[in-house]
Amino acid sequence: IRGNIAELSTRNVESERKEYTCSSDIQNIEADITSDNIEVRTGDVDHVTLTYYNRPDYSEYEITESGDTLRIKYKDLNGPIHFVVNVGYVPDEPVTIIVPESFAGKLELKSTSGGILTESMSVSSLDLNCTSGQISVQDIVSEGKINLASTSGSIHIEDSEGSGISASDTSGGISIDDTSVRGDITLNCNSGSINMSTVTAEGDIKVSTTSGTRNLTDVTAENVTTNATTGSFKDS
Repeated sequence: IRGNIAELSTRNVESERKEYTCSSDIQNIEADITSDNIEVRTGDVDHVTLTYYNRPDYSEYEITESGDTLRIKYKDLNGPIHFVVNVGYVPDEPVTIIVPESFAGKLELKSTSGGILTESMSVSSLDLNCTSGQISVQDIVSEGKINLASTSGSIHIEDSEGSGISASDTSGGISIDDTSVRGDITLNCNSGSINMSTVTAEGDIKVSTTSGTRNLTDVTAENVTTNATTGSFKDS
């Protein structure tokens, strides 16, 4: 084919930065996003604010408010078949959610091929699920349990508190540093390692791996149980 292929592209455009500000006090945030990273943190805002990137000719996200709940969902834009050449610039920017300092609600976030970062905030509960991205929880205080699940990405928790932690990972790894819970910690990993350093649980700690190592340093709990099919174990 001779000529300028870019002229044939239906997506030969630059994405636009867009912002959405909630009109009410949000206490529950639910996000189901396909390919972008998600970042949630506290900022100097009065209401929950969402920043994301979209092409100017259509919207990839459906954003709705219902009572005190904000829902963000990626839309499957299956339309007529076109010849598509992605020669435009699409910035590698995350979907960013900024919550006010008064926020203490529930976070339920899912991403297929992107990662999830939550940092510097208080929540009533935290549920994060990734298929191939990394999950990072930093400086989070949760009134309820912290539930994390990833298929091929790693899970990291640091400087956080909660009533308990449940984390499962298939082919990545799990690490927890400088964290305390009022209940139990249950960690399951298939082919990755589990590392814990300066961790306190008022309940039990259960660590299970298939082929990864288990490293526990300065860990305190009522009971600590570890098991693995193959792999080494080290505690200090």
